[in-house]
Amino acid sequence: MAKSQNDQPLTIDRVPPQDLVAEQCVLGCILINNTLDKVRAILPDPDMFYSEANRHIYGVMLKMADEQLTVDTVLLDGRLDKEKGVGKAYLAELIA
Repeated sequence: MAKSQNDQPLTIDRVPPQDLVAEQCVLGCILINNTLDKVRAILPDPDMFYSEANRHIYGVMLKMADEQLTVDTVLLDGRLDKEKGVGKAYLAELIA
């Protein structure tokens, strides 16, 4: 097993760093200011989001952009998988 600098075993059961409010702000900014291209340069992979719902939203946004579709709340809502707990109410929170 790998050891840390103080010779303690490294554990994988720690919660990774996260900031759900920051994730929501990034997604809201994309929707309000049409900044997906700029964000994509910094966050190229949906797995960079901790929240499963936010990963799902960002992944759908990237697919829409790849298909040269406008990323807005109406079109995005139609493409989201409702089983992931993402719907109109959550999208409204992102842009509030």
